[in-house]
Formats: sequence, structure tokens, C-alpha cells
Amino acid sequence: MAPVLFVAAVGGSILGYLTGRAIGARVFVRDYRWLDKAALLRTHAFYENYGGLTFLISPFVAVVRTFAPFIGGVVQMTFARVLVAGTVGAAVWVVTLVVGGYWFGNVPIVLDHMGSIVALGIGIGVGSLVVNGVYRYVRSRAG
Repeated sequence: MAPVLFVAAVGGSILGYLTGRAIGARVFVRDYRWLDKAALLRTHAFYENYGGLTFLISPFVAVVRTFAPFIGGVVQMTFARVLVAGTVGAAVWVVTLVVGGYWFGNVPIVLDHMGSIVALGIGIGVGSLVVNGVYRYVRSRAG
């Protein structure tokens, strides 16, 4: 399973980078409905401070994981730098997840309550999306 996850993570980073490279700086100028400019600007600021380190950390942070390769393309990072840092980041992420999953999957209390843990994780994910949507709606109505 680990090799498949690794190839998928690196492939996703490359695809995101190439998409960002193709679209270029237009994402900052034009108003795309599908693109959250606030998240894009936060990720760009993160790049300004941490550069290539972003790809080592990005797999562990959902918003950064989504936008990091894309922003790498937009800000014209070299492909070699993205590939090296993205490959190392993907390797660390996959090893951490596989080893963590194996270790926690063999803990009896986790094994006995796996359904509840998965439901809780899905609930937290969906709940955070709902809370974010409500927050944005309220903020747009107030502004």
C-alpha cells in the first residue's frame, strides 16, 4: 500500500504544480469562483517565509497540502526543487501514516471502536466545513 500512496502523493503534487504553472499569476488578478483567495494568500505568505520547506510540511496540513504545489507553480518555483522537496515530504507522510496506522490499528481499544473513530473523524471534517460555511455567510452578510 505504501508505494501506491507515495506515487499518488508525488503525482498529485506534480499535477498541482503543473496546473499552477499553466495558470500562472492570473489567479491573483482574476476572480475565480472555485478558488478561495484567502487560502491562496495564506499559502503564498507561507511560501515567502519557508520556501521549499513547505513541501516537507504540506502533506500534514490539509489546506496547505491542497494549495502548496499549485502555489509553487504560480510563484514559478523550479520543477527540480518542487520534485525533490515534494518527494521527500510524500515519503515522510506515507511512512508516518502507514506506520501510525499499523501501530494504532493493533491497539485493542482502537480496534474495538474503529467504526466510532471513523464516524467521529468524518463528523469533525464535515462539521468544520459547515462551521466555515456559516462563518463565511455571516461575515458576508455583516460586511
